[in-house]
Amino acid sequence: MRAISRAMMMGAFLGLAGCAGLGGTFHAEDFIGQNIQGSDFNAHLAREYQSVARLEAKEHVNWYQSGLYTNKGLAAMGGETVLPWEPADFGVGGDADAWRNDLLAALDANRSARPEACARAQVMYDAYLHASDSVYPPTPAERAEQFKDALAACKGGAPVAAPAAPNAFTIYFGFDKYNLTAEAQRVVDSIVSALRGMAAPRVTVDGHTDTAGPSAYNLGLGDRRAKAVQKALTDRGVGAGAISTDTLGESQLAVPTADGTPEPLNRRAVITIK
Repeated sequence: MRAISRAMMMGAFLGLAGCAGLGGTFHAEDFIGQNIQGSDFNAHLAREYQSVARLEAKEHVNWYQSGLYTNKGLAAMGGETVLPWEPADFGVGGDADAWRNDLLAALDANRSARPEACARAQVMYDAYLHASDSVYPPTPAERAEQFKDALAACKGGAPVAAPAAPNAFTIYFGFDKYNLTAEAQRVVDSIVSALRGMAAPRVTVDGHTDTAGPSAYNLGLGDRRAKAVQKALTDRGVGAGAISTDTLGESQLAVPTADGTPEPLNRRAVITIK
């Protein structure tokens, strides 16, 4: 994302501290826990932004991005006209401008008749732009498909299907640590919720580290991180036989760095459900 656009968005996020249009001061954590009522377009829009804000905060531990989505959700709750982001703010080219124009036309024509589908289309467009600037799943291609499906439903095509339960989660660790923080425990709870009702799921846990420390040591640290997540899952009733662990140490960095570089986003465990 261009530096000026990131700064502008950060300013919008910081503005949350003073957002009192709904009777009080809101923060991202307050917003994602609310029970949003209503059936009009803005109510659906607020709930859709709440969903992606929750994903960013609870599963990706990305409170900055969660705050940006929260800001838009709160504006929708307050009855404001909330527009999709501009592709230029994220440095996205290609079809993004044409897709946005198509979306705006569909919203103008159909937001009253098909508020739920149109709200989802707008938020999936924003999520597509964000995915282009994010190391976390879903990928831009996956978000683009979700946007196209929702846009078709907004225009009057087949109803958009409910989003599938997420199948990938990331837990982050402190420097040279493998204990699970309170936030990490909440991610484990989300994993357990995603597993409910699944027939014979398989869970893989890959432990990763940053490049600080010797590579051999980091292989062991990655293993301890993966095993810590495995234990948290089995403590919650997930069968040990359904979970496999592996350590990748510093071999697959989320954020490329030079050797010997501490990097919080590389100190992680990636959990995948199949």
